[in-house]
Amino acid sequence: MKIPKIILSRPKLVVDVKCPKCNSNYVAALPIIETTCKNCNTKFETNAEINIYFSAAKKLLQTISNYNEVWLLGERDNSDVFHTDDLLRPRSSFEDDIYHTMLHIKHNFEDQNCYEVSKITSEFDDDYRKLCGICGTCQDCVTCIKCDKKYLPAEVETRQGKQKRYKCPECGFRNYKKTFINKLEDKCPYCGSNNIKKTSFHSDQKECPKCHSKNDKPPRRVPVYKLVIKRQKRNVIREE
Repeated sequence: MKIPKIILSRPKLVVDVKCPKCNSNYVAALPIIETTCKNCNTKFETNAEINIYFSAAKKLLQTISNYNEVWLLGERDNSDVFHTDDLLRPRSSFEDDIYHTMLHIKHNFEDQNCYEVSKITSEFDDDYRKLCGICGTCQDCVTCIKCDKKYLPAEVETRQGKQKRYKCPECGFRNYKKTFINKLEDKCPYCGSNNIKKTSFHSDQKECPKCHSKNDKPPRRVPVYKLVIKRQKRNVIREE
């Protein structure tokens, strides 16, 4: 039975979603939400950061119910600086949040008395994401869903500062998607921006899901906090 890994990070607002095509259920993160002030009725956008523990709790419970063992990994800062007297000591506020989230999870599962819970260790692990060397997306221009026109959104001045307005100059349609670039170069071939991003995908995949190019480059090694949770022998799920 393959051991699943849960990557702890500071996510944005998460919601339950269901794919209309394959009916897969999973959790999606929303980077920005629109809200209205209850005091003055001002509409504005805000980042939707939430607690690391609560974002991971549901996924952890779902996973441990189907597996005998789960690894929790929290990426550390990519730095060569370590405290020789205590390799686990956090070196930033983000690491501190990751470490204390693991402590919370560790104590929670130990108190249940039906799991074997390891110590938190500092190790190296393969990055769970790969970057495609062929394709990617432009972070500045967008593509109209209706007529496939590539365009830069208009910027307008509002009371809350500059805001982007998405309206296709060709057909007037407002729905859009990120502009996909088949072959990455230094600049976007449609708007000339150098703000481009490589397609990322799970390191277990053998090819890029967008352009289907083979990516034989091994994933990078990253420093992580690691916590292992196992079912006690009396609760082990037997493989058929």
